[in-house]
Amino acid sequence: MAKTRKLTRQVVVETAARLVDQAGSFEAISLAQLAAALDIRVPSLYNHVDGLKGLKYALTIYWANEFHRYVNETIQGKSGREALIAFAKTYRQSAKDHPGLYPLMLRAPEEHEEELAAIHTQFLNTVMLMLGSFGINGDQALHAIRGFRSLLHGFVSLDQVGGFGMPLDLDHSYELLTNMMIDGLEQLARN
Repeated sequence: MAKTRKLTRQVVVETAARLVDQAGSFEAISLAQLAAALDIRVPSLYNHVDGLKGLKYALTIYWANEFHRYVNETIQGKSGREALIAFAKTYRQSAKDHPGLYPLMLRAPEEHEEELAAIHTQFLNTVMLMLGSFGINGDQALHAIRGFRSLLHGFVSLDQVGGFGMPLDLDHSYELLTNMMIDGLEQLARN
């Protein structure tokens, strides 16, 4: 008797997420690899995702939701400096734990990507609240978010490609960098 099982879009996406992180990038996996991991034939994947492009979008949605959840859990009950430090640590750890998924959250949603845009808006509101606890709001907060994100991404990206060759503690460097940025935000709030 043939074994039957219920394959869902969620199972497909979660399996793909695992493969992408193991491979280190979305581009390093194929539909054939995903089908093999699920013990199905490639055409069966099309019942759940629209080819590689659809899979990439589904993974982007999945990762955006997961990352936002990680951040919310980390900053729960925190504000000001404490919240931003927790956010920065979560950002870096998420990039380390999910090297293949991490790049999927970097681009801004396109106009037709309403679901992704909604997640990005929720996340932006979360970060705006953190900055609001400093008294930084409106356009000033948006500029600060761009700067903070650029700083974190720059460090994480250099770390991922082995860009720090000196025998110094990377955790300490990241902590110093984060605190310098937060010091700057506190100064901005005072002006």
